Amino acid sequence: MGISAQKTINHVLGYIGMAILVIIIGVPLLWLVSGSMKTNPEFYTATPSLIPERIHLDNFYKAWNQASFGSYYINSIVTTLIGASAEIIMAVTTAYALVFVRFPFRNFVFVMLLVALMVPEQVVILPNFLTIAD
Repeated sequence: MGISAQKTINHVLGYIGMAILVIIIGVPLLWLVSGSMKTNPEFYTATPSLIPERIHLDNFYKAWNQASFGSYYINSIVTTLIGASAEIIMAVTTAYALVFVRFPFRNFVFVMLLVALMVPEQVVILPNFLTIAD
């Protein structure tokens, strides 16, 4: 088999794999959107259907008014802006110090910073929670 035929087979297998991933990710998302547009009796029926009998957008209005989503969004935006700004300021000052300021163990500090960045957030979330909870 030539290089061109192997390349074509690899492309076809790659597209098949991507199509499978789109289906695995897309079907639950489609089910979620479909369920949000159904009435309660239609949602809890014994024979579920993907397409609602009638699109019912009133659910979004009810959900928005029953919970104070407006204040939730404001809180999220403020928290995100403050957190992102603080991270940018700390990153810039740290980078400046590591590049321009000569101090003992500079390379060691740089390596430790890189090691800390490589630790996944999932590993430290429980210890952080326990620290904050205490």
